[in-house]
Amino acid sequence: MRKLQCAVPVAVIVIAAVLLLSSCEEERPTRLTQQQQTIKDSVVNEMLREASQRTDSICKVRTGSLVQHYYDSILDVRLEEIRKLRQRR
Repeated sequence: MRKLQCAVPVAVIVIAAVLLLSSCEEERPTRLTQQQQTIKDSVVNEMLREASQRTDSICKVRTGSLVQHYYDSILDVRLEEIRKLRQRR
């Protein structure tokens, strides 16, 4: 009975070691065929073009709102300066 109790943990350790060591195999990188590479390049180029268009439109909208914000801020500062100058008199 005692030998059986000792053999079970040893068997578990051996099985675990075999499973762990067999899973440590390095995977080779997948090589694409010329046709797959061409398709991948086409898809990536299309995605980049779409992303570029989206960012351009976001920049245009943002720039317009920033220009308006800065214009309003400068106008507020100048009006405050005029108000202060009028109060001095």
